Amino acid sequence: MKFLSTEELDRVFRDTLQAKLEALEGPRKKILYLSIGVVLLIAISFTLFQLNLPAAGIIMILVTIGLVIYTVSLYKEFRRTFKKQIVETLVKLVNPEWTYEAEESLTEEEYWGSGLFTKRHSNFKGDDLIYGRIEKTDFRCSEIKTTYSTGGENSSTRIIFWGLLFHADFNKHFSGRTYVRQKNIYGLNLNINLDFLKKDTDPREVEMENPEFEAYFNVTSTDQVEARYLLTPTIMEAILELHKRFNRKINVSFVGNRVYCGVAFETELFEPEITKSNVSFGQILMLYNTIQLNALLVHELNLNTRIWTKV
Repeated sequence: MKFLSTEELDRVFRDTLQAKLEALEGPRKKILYLSIGVVLLIAISFTLFQLNLPAAGIIMILVTIGLVIYTVSLYKEFRRTFKKQIVETLVKLVNPEWTYEAEESLTEEEYWGSGLFTKRHSNFKGDDLIYGRIEKTDFRCSEIKTTYSTGGENSSTRIIFWGLLFHADFNKHFSGRTYVRQKNIYGLNLNINLDFLKKDTDPREVEMENPEFEAYFNVTSTDQVEARYLLTPTIMEAILELHKRFNRKINVSFVGNRVYCGVAFETELFEPEITKSNVSFGQILMLYNTIQLNALLVHELNLNTRIWTKV
């Protein structure tokens, strides 16, 4: 698969995308000013109640509610247009045969099916589903954000995963489940080895013969032999390369006949800016590279080689 060079993408930006983004500047600024207006009206409402003018305060609150509803409706249309005209165009530039559905995502079943996440979430949110084929390999990918509440008097919301979750056909049915989890930034494995307490069906740590790989990743599997068979030197190098290229936390699993990959970005990936202009080639380049990640994963993990026969 041939990707656009930075120069080629810049020409597309100047020839087509820039004009579309400039046309969206008017709605963006209107939403920004209205949002500022909402904040001012809330402050005025509070002041009126403080001055013991409840009737005026209630009227101001009703005006504020109406303005909020109007602003939200404008934002939804602005966001829908941005995704249709900009994000979908970039998806088609990477591969015209891929499908992009802005309001859809991977399901919770797919999320749990990866086996990468063990903590129960209280909120599951996803969008920007991209799916299709890369040569012989089918894939599905979307942005996912899961959180949980700590509970108690000082309850807070904590992120479990926020980023891109990808899965693709590996052309082999695995007898076991193998997980490659990134260690923390200091190279420490925070998962204490409690293999002696585990059942025979639970994943156990696997020692790999690649010191650099083991410095960054911890491997566990329900089938030690299969794990070493799957994680060939080429695939270990590929996972290392992905980690170095994106400088993001990357976890990988091999479950069923699929390879799953979660890349933690912890920021909105395909959303338009409101507080600043979207007429930026840098933003377009970032979006294109993020979408391109799907193809890079298939390429780096060598999924199209088909060295195994599915059984």
